[in-house]
Amino acid sequence: MNSLVIVGRYPFPGRRLEGMVQRIANIDGRLQDIPRTYLDLYGFKHLKSSRENIANVEVYTASFLHMFDIFLILRSARTVYVHSIYFYALILFPLLLVGKKTKVILDIHGTVPEELQHSGKTVLSKIMKIVERVAFSRIKLAVCVTRRMCRLYSERYPISDAKFLYLPIFTSQVCCRANFDEVEELRLKLGVPISAKVYLYSGGLHTWQNIDLMLKVSKSLYSSGDNWFLFLTGETEELNRKIGQVFGEAASRIIVTHVKPEDLRNYYELADYGFILREDHILNKVANPTKMIEYLYFGMRPIVLSSDIGDFSELGYEYVDVNTVNFLAENNEKSEINRNISLRLFADVETVNLPEHIQCQ
Repeated sequence: MNSLVIVGRYPFPGRRLEGMVQRIANIDGRLQDIPRTYLDLYGFKHLKSSRENIANVEVYTASFLHMFDIFLILRSARTVYVHSIYFYALILFPLLLVGKKTKVILDIHGTVPEELQHSGKTVLSKIMKIVERVAFSRIKLAVCVTRRMCRLYSERYPISDAKFLYLPIFTSQVCCRANFDEVEELRLKLGVPISAKVYLYSGGLHTWQNIDLMLKVSKSLYSSGDNWFLFLTGETEELNRKIGQVFGEAASRIIVTHVKPEDLRNYYELADYGFILREDHILNKVANPTKMIEYLYFGMRPIVLSSDIGDFSELGYEYVDVNTVNFLAENNEKSEINRNISLRLFADVETVNLPEHIQCQ
């Protein structure tokens, strides 16, 4: 058994498009030299547990039904790295029986109780508040994706022994320079004129993404100039249905497609603006959306419903308020300010020696 146990979804290639798994993959990439065991846990999905060995990694897939085996794995660990309060809830009881010599680290992807409350899941939100409180009575390190998140939890649990580590998230598959020839080839394939303004959205169709508002704004923009729209999602059929309802007819300058992570950069390079319509809520004020960093890296100006997202306001990013039309007169030049902000975040990541904090070697 390895001295480092990670509780969370192992980043198999087919999972890398999921937001949480992107974070897990990002962290895992910094731990490649450390033998580690993944507890890939579910509620009651797996009646039988399974083990798989991949290079330096052992993946144990199990459910709430296998609490004794989970306890044995946790007990053998020197360090337990838990990805999100959701996973902490699954190991809460066996972890109570594990000695305090085991170092427990919590990677905080978001404010889970508030997220559940916002979704109307009041009872579950209250349960997760309890789990969160229990977690902060035990953990030694909280890894946060924004500085604002560090401040929020240090103020919420002032008597906790936990130290805080700021470690932003980015997707190395996406955030690298696009090939100019490939971008121009894509432009010709899609039929997008060089003079066009290009508006992009990348992501799912969750309610909190405000897709209906995005399409309403897009319809207004569509009729006001040579504006093109690239909507990149895994839910192409559903989005096409919504577009049909809003536009009422085929819109030739709207392209809906699903793109592999390694191909996103060429689409991003074509775009001038990126939709990220998050509400003015604590969930978004402490968040670090991967798509935001991707947009900034490629010099896009995010179109926002609330500009107060993560640390970006403090960093001085350039954005466009969705309720204004001033950006219609702007040119198509990429934002060097936004690109430099993304590079600064990458530099922040490089200064963190995660294995040193884990102390499991």
